[in-house]
Amino acid sequence: MLVPNSLRCWLVDVSIKTQEYQSFDPVEKLCIRVTASDGTTYVYRCGFDSWTATSFLTQLTHMTRKQLADQVTITLKPKGRATFVDVMYCEGGAFHRVQLPEAAFTGEKLGYDDKLDAISYINGTAQDNEDSPVIEAQVETEEVPFEVPAEEIDELLDEIRKPKRARSKASPSGKVRFTATFPNGRTVSTVSANHFTHAVVTPHEDSWRVAEWSTDETAAAKWAASRDGMETVIVPVNSKYSSTAVPA
Repeated sequence: MLVPNSLRCWLVDVSIKTQEYQSFDPVEKLCIRVTASDGTTYVYRCGFDSWTATSFLTQLTHMTRKQLADQVTITLKPKGRATFVDVMYCEGGAFHRVQLPEAAFTGEKLGYDDKLDAISYINGTAQDNEDSPVIEAQVETEEVPFEVPAEEIDELLDEIRKPKRARSKASPSGKVRFTATFPNGRTVSTVSANHFTHAVVTPHEDSWRVAEWSTDETAAAKWAASRDGMETVIVPVNSKYSSTAVPA
């Protein structure tokens, strides 16, 4: 499914997908999943080391959590061989372009760690948009029911790094709070409809941070193994509704 050049939508989540090739080295992709105003789901996909990824993450990290949780307009802007994006947020019933400080115009792409920090910040709010009753109330309904072909659904699922699992019955919204414990005893939590069981953590300054939430230990180990030179530790994840580790 092609993404329109300009789209009014809600952010759902941001993830990293490793694209495997038979004759080439694996390539990391940035995937940004959104829900359009007509209820259609789209996934923006670009190289993780591309200018498009830097453009996306730079603009989204200069938005407040309130702005990330509301509607946005994403417009693709081709420039030479690269594609940049313009993001507008909704405030006071109108859309406003994200204003970047001069410090953001470095002429260089974001570093790997900066991108991981950006994804963590964006997902802290954007993932709450999935199945939000506020969004469902604003989605424009179609007179004719829209059915997505099974083949198209399979392709969409392949684009998303973290496939959906059965949702917890303990939370009416389908969201569960997952908590990972760092090697130094500190904890970090995230709220998601995904059934996380493990987290890949890396040293950060005087503590640790989560580099990847994973739905199974095998996927976590594969993700960690693909990061040559990065110190990683895989830790189990607990859910809010259980005092023990979430079963794999």
